Amino acid sequence: METESRAVPNPWIVPVLAAGALVVSFLGLGAAKEARESAERAHAEARAASKAADSARESAKKAADGLAELRADIEMLATSMGAVERNVKTLSDRIDFGPGGGNPFAGADAEAMAGPPRQKVIEFTPELRESLRKAVAAKGVKLLEDRVEFPAVVVLRQGQLEYFAVLPGGKTHESIFSFLGETADGERIEGLGAALNSSLMALGLKPGTPLKLLPNRAVPATGTTVHIAVEWEEEGKAVRVRAEDLLWDRERSRTMEEGKFIYVGSFFGEDGYIPDLVGDAVAVYSVSTCVVDLDDPRAANDMVFVACAPRIPPEGTKVRIVFSPQPLPPTRTWDPKEPEKRTDGAAPGGSGGK
Repeated sequence: METESRAVPNPWIVPVLAAGALVVSFLGLGAAKEARESAERAHAEARAASKAADSARESAKKAADGLAELRADIEMLATSMGAVERNVKTLSDRIDFGPGGGNPFAGADAEAMAGPPRQKVIEFTPELRESLRKAVAAKGVKLLEDRVEFPAVVVLRQGQLEYFAVLPGGKTHESIFSFLGETADGERIEGLGAALNSSLMALGLKPGTPLKLLPNRAVPATGTTVHIAVEWEEEGKAVRVRAEDLLWDRERSRTMEEGKFIYVGSFFGEDGYIPDLVGDAVAVYSVSTCVVDLDDPRAANDMVFVACAPRIPPEGTKVRIVFSPQPLPPTRTWDPKEPEKRTDGAAPGGSGGK
């Protein structure tokens, strides 16, 4: 019988395959190790980049903060110098300085150049207050227990402002209101500025210090907060608004912030009370000759505030300007950032004067 032939496997195949598998395994382990090392390097680089980014952001923030402070310092210096120039010109134009001519600093010592001294505070007894009430009533001014009311008229509804209100003879082309006063014989009212000064003191407010001009800088005014409201009749109804709501802040695109008016008191000269001589009453562009000023460093810049026309009644409208130690509740209010948007529950729109 013929023997059946069979294929005999090569004895080297199995070892060779095993060796190949081992090589592949070692190669895989090496690749995995290299991949891990690459991932770790990438992670470390990412952490370093993140730290560098954080450091760069912090440096940028510090640089931005420093730049903002520098810009603020430069703006303050510029506006202070502007205030110095304006007030020197105002004083030289309006007041006779004697031998020194138009130069208010001629022959003056350092104390004089620092500005007028603070007014002496008068303690109003009930008798003295009643005497003042009768005196100002003769000028059409009402001194009440918690406020003083001055008759005035709208003289400007739009444009750049230096004043909120002026006295007779003041700059009506840069003020919303002008004080009127009233007498039985219709004569020109004198002494409304002094009446305002004394009445504010009688209400318990203490005069501060007006803007001071030093040789190389201006010192802002200081004083007690005084609240101002404006009242008028419209369609048979009484309207009362906050003074700030009629003033638009161009830099911040909103109504003037509340509580910024301060009683500074100005000063007396040889010829009388200086505000009455020059016509300055309530300023929004700081000047040493006003009775009421602003507690705002930007008051040294005459480009900040403008009249908010949609909220102001027509020119020629008779109003009452009311000063008080505490704010009086308004009957008409507006959105601080929307000139014509009423927030007192009435229909949107201005005060009716176009």
